[in-house]
Amino acid sequence: MYHSENKFVFASYKLKGKKPRTGQMVNRDYLKPAVAARIIKEGERFGFHSPRHSPRHSLSTWVNTNLKDVKIAQTLLRHSTPDMTAGKYIHSVPEEYLKAQAQYMALLGAAKPASEAKW
Repeated sequence: MYHSENKFVFASYKLKGKKPRTGQMVNRDYLKPAVAARIIKEGERFGFHSPRHSPRHSLSTWVNTNLKDVKIAQTLLRHSTPDMTAGKYIHSVPEEYLKAQAQYMALLGAAKPASEAKW
């Protein structure tokens, strides 16, 4: 209903998109019906925070691994303290995992686009 850049995804109808709906409203109107329609399994942990949960952990772990600066990760995640970021969002990654990931990414980078692939 509200498609301009200065409007919210879950905009308040009463306020004509100038403010977002509350988390409880989004849960009631979007997430609970998904459970009822069996899109989300009963008892499966899913909520308003879930869609962005994993990317936040990945970003903060990557920043810490590569830049060695918790303050940058804290700022990106908009946490009030570095302890919150370091204690809950930054995870250690074993060196062998990083090597395997680097090899995989190198293969992806060397792969030809599907339009150039020979069948």
